[in-house]
Amino acid sequence: MKKILLFFCLMFFLLSMPRRVMGLSDIPNWTGECDQGGAGYGRSVSGAGDVNGDGYDDVIVGAYMYNTGQGRAYVYHGSDSGLSDTSNWTATSAPGFVYYGISVSGAGDVNGDGYDDVIVGAYYYTNGENNEGKVFVYHGSDSGLSDTVNWTAEPNQESTRFGYSVSSAGDVNGDGYSDVIVGAYMGDNGQENEGMAFVYHGSDSGLSETPDWIGESDQEDVHFGYSVSEAGDVNGDGYSDVIVGADFYERWGAPVGAAFIYHGDSSGLSATYDWRGNSNHGFSYFGMCVSGTGDVNGDGYSDIIVAAPYFDRDEENEGVVFVGHGSSSGIPSVANWSAESDQEDAYFGYSVSSAGDLNDDGYSDIIVGAPDYDNGEENEGMAFVYYGDSTGLAATEEWHAESNQTGGGLGRSVSEAGDVNGDGYDDVIVGGNGYAYVYHGDSPSGIEDLIKPENKVKLSVFPSISTNTFNINFYISEEAAKKDINLKIYNKAGIIVKNLFTGKKEAGNYKIDWHGNDNSSQPLPNDIYFISLKKGNEDNLVKKVILLR
Repeated sequence: MKKILLFFCLMFFLLSMPRRVMGLSDIPNWTGECDQGGAGYGRSVSGAGDVNGDGYDDVIVGAYMYNTGQGRAYVYHGSDSGLSDTSNWTATSAPGFVYYGISVSGAGDVNGDGYDDVIVGAYYYTNGENNEGKVFVYHGSDSGLSDTVNWTAEPNQESTRFGYSVSSAGDVNGDGYSDVIVGAYMGDNGQENEGMAFVYHGSDSGLSETPDWIGESDQEDVHFGYSVSEAGDVNGDGYSDVIVGADFYERWGAPVGAAFIYHGDSSGLSATYDWRGNSNHGFSYFGMCVSGTGDVNGDGYSDIIVAAPYFDRDEENEGVVFVGHGSSSGIPSVANWSAESDQEDAYFGYSVSSAGDLNDDGYSDIIVGAPDYDNGEENEGMAFVYYGDSTGLAATEEWHAESNQTGGGLGRSVSEAGDVNGDGYDDVIVGGNGYAYVYHGDSPSGIEDLIKPENKVKLSVFPSISTNTFNINFYISEEAAKKDINLKIYNKAGIIVKNLFTGKKEAGNYKIDWHGNDNSSQPLPNDIYFISLKKGNEDNLVKKVILLR
């Protein structure tokens, strides 16, 4: 009976525990830049996954105008203190006006070796056909990314702008390998400049030599493939889907823009689109930027975001972004949520992305860039974060950042960064005109924790699934230091299996490693466990972890 009561008590404070909407730090935790003015550093940014397998996520930044258009890409490794001050890996392309780094992205693990890979686009690359474009993939390893390129692709068609957009596609055919998608917004395949998108499947030897899927708009001059992204699994069938933007798609005699979703299955993506959304506003550039958002309302289906950065509501060119929720039938015909900048010529939605789960409440969040937003300085730019919850995204932003420099252009690119400092909270990366900033999600050492007096205790655990060791981080305020702190491990029956700490600690940040052993130092079986941090009779904080030896 006692075990049952303990179990229900544990479940009660798990379910009743208040959500702490803390979120991102107010100032950048990391700044990246290159050693050359006018290099376009920060025009493209992305999370890179974990390219060296050390348990910390990494980021990639493009500088497409480096050496007057030759271009360059930079990768920075994560660590317990965040990203490295200087790049751990750089790559470039052949000399000339190729714009290598115009687009960069994590590629997932395309060869199944356990390390994440990256993809870089060079949309003006010439190799037989003038300005055909080319993309480059580099494989990860225990020492990081390879010094030489592991895979390349090109369209063998003049002026297609192949590689202007690149992204992981997820696993569209369910074979266990990540796939990639590449946009060529000026490609011809029956209609001039209709635009095209190409998907290449992963395998144990890497990506396929020729595209496994090709999509097109069948309409002249619509820029299909101007933006491409993994959409997640929007219909819950177990296969990843993709989304493609065509910002000049024409309906009702006007270029209103459109976005297209293609569902995955065991043979790959569907031949024709499964969903199309478009604007009702001419020249709004709807589809200029598209992205999967993760699951913002916690219903088990992935959701998507489409931007129209030139959309006019009450202000000209203020920009509007639209989110559609996934379901068993896919994305609905009418957006579930939208937001706007309420400022003329802000170009809100010039960049959009999932932000991961920044406040660890179980719902995905989004980030939106508005590079010409004014807030004290002209065109300084801003980035806005909206948190998810059971009803979807919040009506107003929960966090924003600005560059505080005239012409700074913050928000020209935005992306989820993963967890670069290993505190268990996702982080974001935001690019501007010549720089990139990373902001950490809520963490024991984060600015929000240290300045808000109501945060008496804070708990985070990394990773959530482990074969041997969990890093438990917690923060104790001055007030909390006056009372006993209890850090314990419960099994799913509500029984204490490990007492990590009982007593008082001085105010500060602490880290304790748990190696999956019980109080007798014996290894515990594979199972779900709950790590509980308690201050006196208050502040029950719990993290669920899975032990898999």
